[in-house]
Amino acid sequence: MNHLSKHLARVDTGACVACGCCLKVCPRQALSVFKGSYAVVNQAACVGCGLCAKECPASVISILPRSPLENESVHTGGNRHE
Repeated sequence: MNHLSKHLARVDTGACVACGCCLKVCPRQALSVFKGSYAVVNQAACVGCGLCAKECPASVISILPRSPLENESVHTGGNRHE
């Protein structure tokens, strides 16, 4: 999909403390906290700007290139929550 950015935020859900700092700075509201446990990224909304990674006090958010699969079909990968 051409409308997706080349980069994407990834949260280390095992280390995230769900403080919500990333939610406050995201210009696209692409992050949410799942059941009060950890932040998750809405990959369709994320533009990979890096503001969340800079703001995260636990340094558990990385900005990484999207894989070709993510460009074809937005999925949640390591950020899957059900």
